[in-house]
Amino acid sequence: GLFAMQQAAEDLAGWQKQIGDAPLSVSVNLSSRQLIRRDLVSDVRSVIARANLKPRCFRLELTESLVMDNPEQTAHVLTKLKQLGIGLSLDDFGTGYSSLAYLTRFPFDTIKIDKSFVDDATPKRAVLLKSMVNMAHELGLSVVAEGISDESDALELRQMGCEYVQSFMFGAPMPGDQVLKTLKEQYPLTQA
Repeated sequence: GLFAMQQAAEDLAGWQKQIGDAPLSVSVNLSSRQLIRRDLVSDVRSVIARANLKPRCFRLELTESLVMDNPEQTAHVLTKLKQLGIGLSLDDFGTGYSSLAYLTRFPFDTIKIDKSFVDDATPKRAVLLKSMVNMAHELGLSVVAEGISDESDALELRQMGCEYVQSFMFGAPMPGDQVLKTLKEQYPLTQA
């Protein structure tokens, strides 16, 4: 909950100090328990301020099913969070029962296409993925594809216009000190 947000923000602030101008951000999954807390918006504001982060570097991710549990309350809370300047991602897009109209109702700036669509071996897979990417772009949303299994999938999605991919193929979860080491290897000339 709050501890995860604080830790993520503190880690990011430390990495930014070490790396300098590299375009770093951090995403934290939001739970249903956090979403209904009255203090969520003030907690996020405090976390960002204490870590001295630019709000755009901090992102919260919500699953489609979480959004659907209480759409009115969720819309209200997400609007307040968005006013802080943070990023909001709709995770596991396409797996829930939400209406596509909800994409215009909630202030998400990114959708994360669920791995099940990327893994789909049917001939209509490419049509569906391209349609999702195009629709998201028409709505002003960025797109992340989850669970890429090989470079050809990554290339295909890039050609469709998908801006980001998330996959163990590009890096497994790692402790903060290993993240810093990896970042220093990736951005050797931008270090402060």
